[in-house]
Amino acid sequence: MCDYVTNKSINLSRHKKSSHEFIRYPCDQCSFTGTKRDHLNQHKKTIHLGVRYMCDQCEHSSSSPSSLRKHKRSKHDGIRFSCDLCHFTASQQSLIKRHKEAKHEGVLYYCDQCTYTAACKSLVSQHKKNKHDGIRFPCELCSYMATKRSDLNQHKKRIHEKVKYYCDICEYSCSSRAILRHHKESKHEGVTYMCEQCTYVSLSQNSLKNHVETVHDGIRYPCDHCNYEATQKQNLERHKRNAHGNSSKGDGDNEGYSA
Repeated sequence: MCDYVTNKSINLSRHKKSSHEFIRYPCDQCSFTGTKRDHLNQHKKTIHLGVRYMCDQCEHSSSSPSSLRKHKRSKHDGIRFSCDLCHFTASQQSLIKRHKEAKHEGVLYYCDQCTYTAACKSLVSQHKKNKHDGIRFPCELCSYMATKRSDLNQHKKRIHEKVKYYCDICEYSCSSRAILRHHKESKHEGVTYMCEQCTYVSLSQNSLKNHVETVHDGIRYPCDHCNYEATQKQNLERHKRNAHGNSSKGDGDNEGYSA
């Protein structure tokens, strides 16, 4: 029926149900539909019950046990995976696979509803949710509308709860633990992130990701109200606020330079 191969019968059964019999497990509380029953159960725990899994070595929390294991392997155990075709390393084997598909094999994923393409399947999925499904997460305290639940949570912490994270080395403070980590890496630890395809060097992983997507992958973020396309998500959000009165706003980080 297809080229899928596995050494476990249960995986084959799940694959056939999902990919060929199109069996789905809908959530009875929202529009989410899972291809596996355990995906539905995890969705309910994370989204509707607010279950979080705490790291016992830092303040990080994850939405699933598998995400927590990946975090601990990457951040605390120092486990890295290497590409056998270049010097790229990653904290997860799946990221190596994605890297090789995008950089060495030229794999592209296509939207089945428009001409949008991306080097990453998750980007196509996010595009379809935003562009075609119109999925939004509204703030119950103001008119803010997020395209991702994580963005909504960050908005509420930053705007309504006034949560602040403080640097223990200087007087810097910010509204996000991730931004604080970037600050400490770039300002106090001298960490830089180098592009493997050109001379670009960034002070943050996020900026390097934006650079690669924009310059080398050609990824664009289309506006769902007009024909405008942005090279970065925050630019699209700025355009929508200015041109269409959309109040969505996210924390951006654009520190980078070309050597």
